[in-house]
Amino acid sequence: MEITTSLFNPTNTETDVGDVNFDFFFEGQNLGFASIKSLNVAQGNNNISSLVSFQPSTPDAMIAGIKMFSNFIEGKTQTTVISGSDNSTEVDSLKEAFSALNISKDLPGLSKPLISSTYVVLTNDTLKTGFGAGGFTMDNPFTANIAITGVVNGSITFHDITLGTINVPDSPIPITFPGKQSTKSLPVPVQLNLNPDDLINIIKLAAKDSGIDCQLPFPGGNSTHKRDVPPSSTKAPLPSSTAAPPPPPKPSCDNITDVLLYVLNQMKVDISIVESRTKMDQFGPIPLPLVLKQVSIKFDNSILLLMNVVGKKVAQAIIDQSKITMKTSFVTGASNSSFMTHTEGAIENAGNLKSNITYPSGLTLTYNNQTLGTLTMPPTVNPGGNSTTVPVISDSAFNITDVGSFVKFSAEILLKPQITFSISADDILVNSQDIGSIPNLTINKEITIDGLNGLQDVKIIGKGEVTNHSIELLSSINNPSNVGAVMGNVTFDVNSTYGHIGPLVANNLVLHPKVANNVTYILYPTIPDGYNALVKLIAFENGTITINGDSVQPNILWLSIPIKGYSLTLPFTGLPPDVKRALGTSLMLNSQIDNQTKSQVSSKLNIQV
Repeated sequence: MEITTSLFNPTNTETDVGDVNFDFFFEGQNLGFASIKSLNVAQGNNNISSLVSFQPSTPDAMIAGIKMFSNFIEGKTQTTVISGSDNSTEVDSLKEAFSALNISKDLPGLSKPLISSTYVVLTNDTLKTGFGAGGFTMDNPFTANIAITGVVNGSITFHDITLGTINVPDSPIPITFPGKQSTKSLPVPVQLNLNPDDLINIIKLAAKDSGIDCQLPFPGGNSTHKRDVPPSSTKAPLPSSTAAPPPPPKPSCDNITDVLLYVLNQMKVDISIVESRTKMDQFGPIPLPLVLKQVSIKFDNSILLLMNVVGKKVAQAIIDQSKITMKTSFVTGASNSSFMTHTEGAIENAGNLKSNITYPSGLTLTYNNQTLGTLTMPPTVNPGGNSTTVPVISDSAFNITDVGSFVKFSAEILLKPQITFSISADDILVNSQDIGSIPNLTINKEITIDGLNGLQDVKIIGKGEVTNHSIELLSSINNPSNVGAVMGNVTFDVNSTYGHIGPLVANNLVLHPKVANNVTYILYPTIPDGYNALVKLIAFENGTITINGDSVQPNILWLSIPIKGYSLTLPFTGLPPDVKRALGTSLMLNSQIDNQTKSQVSSKLNIQV
């Protein structure tokens, strides 16, 4: 190793000393000697180059020498001592003077990292064996050749997360780095960290460090890992005289593969080697420990194989963080065991992973811990990009597995303002060009919808055809629920303050979700009780009408049983005048109503039949 030392000669004479040798000390141990050929000391300042030969003669000296050499390579400044002796010069008159020399000198560390970059490649067997291959580029600053014959307990870390380890105690082919050259090593086995959580954290931290604005398809917050900050007493290496190449252009956020390669290749890793078995020309090997910070690492496309490791974790985490909302669901083709539904909704917070999601066994619907049935689902396409909401429109079949529980569920939808149920599956398949094909993913989501709230927003708005035994009533029914259905023929039973009136029938009743529905009813007053109750309502101009659910045809249990719990009360005074006259007209037309009653109604409503 060549060391340049400043020497000041205060005399007026110039001295030609010849060849001189000094002992070289570090931490009190003699590590060898420093020799100066043809030493000439001029007046004033002199920059003198000495060649240090590393020749420790004791075990303690060897330990100290290895420490000094490691510190030097790591860029640390350390204090050395050059000491004279009787053997420092052959000039007898100078022996005493040279013996008294004891010069303390700061030895600066390397100004340029010994290892400028490292690389890791994966093979087709990496995911089975856990091993890839890695190497590094060494900028050898010495005149001597460096040969590495083995590496014991080496590790590559990023933000304190282990990326891989190297343990090749005896390399069959020593890795040689010629002096004063930059040389890329042959690859050696690297055992990679294939823990999905660690790999996801590495990618997220690399993305953060790179400053890229793209949102990667990895959910969760920032990692808690922090890089160790070197102590303030450690002097930073001097800047390299070679300008760093400009960074590559940032890729488009729409191409996740390019984004991953970009952020991973911006990483700076720490390399720690407990024992690097190193030879300097013919000297060694010595067990040299090394700690190198902020070393560039490079990957080729093979690193994308790791997406097969993190894929399931990523896909499952995206499913877990997502939220499913249902805008509307419209039921048709009802039977006791199944129905069809047209559903519109969305998957919110779906992430930006381009993927195709399939549901091989459909989705199981559960309410109050009771399994109700299974909903078939068409594939869902997540286009990725910056949008995190995926619209879902499906025409699906629902197969009821527990009719009794489904009856209770339907009744809750009819009567309550809001309900929450669950959907689940354990065999979801996600296909993505970025993470591959990931089977057997699970989903368990709660979905809250608005119920029909008893269908209380009902208005009788007009009349239709009137006969001697029936009155057609036009109504508006506001359905506040996300759920609607083709109900079939629904029969209600109408009572009043003054007694029973009769059945009210809505043929082919259809209730669309989240809108006001126009519904035509036909009222069939019973004779004579029904018409008598109408007469009193008309005569007294007060009282109420109560409509109670009775039956549904076809007799679908989960429709007909819940409808029996339906009840609506309307004030008679709230009916439009033409509806009241229609009720009176039907009464006037009925031959079984006595003339005195007809006269009373005719006078009250000004009806002439």
